[in-house]
Amino acid sequence: MREAFQNQVAEVLTDESRFRKKEEDIIVGLESELGLFSDAKTPEEIGAIRDDILHSAEVTEHTDIDAELGVTQIEFRTPPISVGSGADELMRVYKERFKKILDVAHRRNLSVLRIGSNPFLPVLETPRTNKPKYLLVPDFQNIHRRKSIDTSFGVNGTRVEIGDASIISLFQAFQVNIQASSLGDGIEKMNRSFMLVPLLVALGANSRYIECSDTGVQESRVLAWEISHDTRTREEIRSGIGLRIGLPERYFAGPSDYFVRVGKYPFILSAPDQALKVGVGLHWLDVRLKVVGDAIVVELRALPTQPTIEEELALTFFFLGRLKYSQDAREELLPMSFVSENRLQAHLYGMQSRLWCVDGKGILRKASAREVFFLEYRRAIEGLRTIGVEETAQDLMEPLERKIISPSESLAYSLSYKEKVEPSFLEDALRRSSMLV
Repeated sequence: MREAFQNQVAEVLTDESRFRKKEEDIIVGLESELGLFSDAKTPEEIGAIRDDILHSAEVTEHTDIDAELGVTQIEFRTPPISVGSGADELMRVYKERFKKILDVAHRRNLSVLRIGSNPFLPVLETPRTNKPKYLLVPDFQNIHRRKSIDTSFGVNGTRVEIGDASIISLFQAFQVNIQASSLGDGIEKMNRSFMLVPLLVALGANSRYIECSDTGVQESRVLAWEISHDTRTREEIRSGIGLRIGLPERYFAGPSDYFVRVGKYPFILSAPDQALKVGVGLHWLDVRLKVVGDAIVVELRALPTQPTIEEELALTFFFLGRLKYSQDAREELLPMSFVSENRLQAHLYGMQSRLWCVDGKGILRKASAREVFFLEYRRAIEGLRTIGVEETAQDLMEPLERKIISPSESLAYSLSYKEKVEPSFLEDALRRSSMLV
């Protein structure tokens, strides 16, 4: 696998012209992971219905859908869509595809969870989709996990045992995929996106509850993933090798630098003809670079599924505009140590965090997430103006201007910050919050 991976990387690096696209073409695709739910059915029964939905002509004719690791999970995608001539088409397709899945689920007496962590399923031995990659990869992580790592999780007195790599079958995210104009542009977009992730996470944190328990962590997904999937040896840790999850140790110097890091980790799966895809697919950074046919795609992975499609679209356009501004202004990157601090703050505290930023006077300082948001919002609008979608996107992003707390904090408030919640109470709160529809 490693030799095949290196050969495929060499082909990419020696044929860079194949990936060049017009810089003015802003091509975007969205992916959204959803949980299917019924308090009257077992996970296995829900999984059987999910598999039926996946093969149903009701959705497959109009929607690109697939199974995820969790037996109750489903993912839908949009095709690549140009937003340079307007944002309407991306919004229309995304909303229509979600509504199709929602309608089909309702006809089968299921609800849809729009939350980053399914709070009803158990962490240990939760049922998985019966595909080789969903069986082999978590098992590898469980066998090779660092023995000295503390796998109890939580910050407010409630601790949840997360010592099973299958925990990611509880997690739902939505991903934003942006086509790069070249390999170099892909690396630049990825590096700049690492810097932008913490504020996005603060705005959209939505995975506080695991096993009906309040972990106190506004966005638990990636932090729990880092613990449950830490397979490094002591020697690797001493030599400075980081996790293949979350943030890299530093910004990438170029495409070769990125692929060298990807190739350092075990491939787990054996598919030599797909070695590059497998290597990148198991490199779970907050932002990663993918090779898709003759396109270089930058994938933002750090955000959980949001309570509504509108909130996901608002965060999407905020990210697109802010990234465009950063590239156009040749913005200096924050030191990675500051990005790491911001990221932890955002995961733990959401919109109550304090983040490093460069203010309007060019001064590096810490400010409240709310203050940072308004600073970055103006920059995002500037970037959207150059794309040509400022008016439509600004209307779409308007709810972000009113956001004082994250979805997780809002849910915790509605549950009176109880450490352990009865499933029926949690279900009612999720329905009131549009997180269960």
